[in-house]
Amino acid sequence: MSQSIIERMLKIKTPTLRIHCWGGLGSQLQALSYYLMLEKKFPGRNLQLVLHTSGITERHSEIDFVRNQINLVSINDFNSEVGRAENNHCLRFNLSTILKNLLKQLLDICRVVITNESNVMQILPWTTQVRCSYSNIGLSSVLIKTLGELVQFPDKKIDSSFIGVHFRIGDLVALKPQSLIDNSTIINLINNLDQKERTLNKIIIYSDSELKLDDFKSLTGSTIEIRNIDTLNTIFDLTYPRVFIGTNSKVSLWVAIFRYGYKIPGLIFLPTSIFEIFSRTVLPVQQDDDFKVIPYNT
Repeated sequence: MSQSIIERMLKIKTPTLRIHCWGGLGSQLQALSYYLMLEKKFPGRNLQLVLHTSGITERHSEIDFVRNQINLVSINDFNSEVGRAENNHCLRFNLSTILKNLLKQLLDICRVVITNESNVMQILPWTTQVRCSYSNIGLSSVLIKTLGELVQFPDKKIDSSFIGVHFRIGDLVALKPQSLIDNSTIINLINNLDQKERTLNKIIIYSDSELKLDDFKSLTGSTIEIRNIDTLNTIFDLTYPRVFIGTNSKVSLWVAIFRYGYKIPGLIFLPTSIFEIFSRTVLPVQQDDDFKVIPYNT
């Protein structure tokens, strides 16, 4: 092939690559990380991060403050009727659905619209969309810090004055009751800490629901505080206590990810399901006495 033909081919404008995202802040941070990864890998490619409100529950952008730094758009496509139908498994599988699934598979095989999680890094010049969860992309410390700069991650010192707990309830009651973690599990984890860590007699529980101090009265000898603040600041606050206990939530996942990326020492306890996602999302973690991520059964 002559040099002139190659030069003409290189001048062909590639289509905008749209990265679609559904879900709350945790999902949005995963999609944003993927955006930054592709931005570095394909510096000349036009990228767009598309946040959807649709799903079983309505979700809105929690990263609007980065609009002046990346190409971010929001689509208000939530339909409560569709959400209820999906939740009740009432969608009918007819010929149209079968044809749509076949087309979806074909587009994925050709890498036009990528929907298979294992193909997210196989971007080709004609790829126009990626519609995945971005949970297997292998985040490095460098990329996590790049994300941290974008979302204004605070620079603080490790806080050894309290044990931090993220206790998610939210929509799990209605959507995934099996994922709810009983408060007795959290209490047992704290009571079974090594004596060195158990000397921390202040426990701050961050939750999106109304909790009662009586729910944790078994934690004798401890001062307990319950906080309900916005999601991003919940992640920031829980990144710095020496001991952190997470539950079945991407909020807990992102606390662990930021701690890994910024090499913040301490003990991190995650439910087995979240621990497995953490292990897939970041590059291999070197654990030592200063940084431990410990899975626990729920």
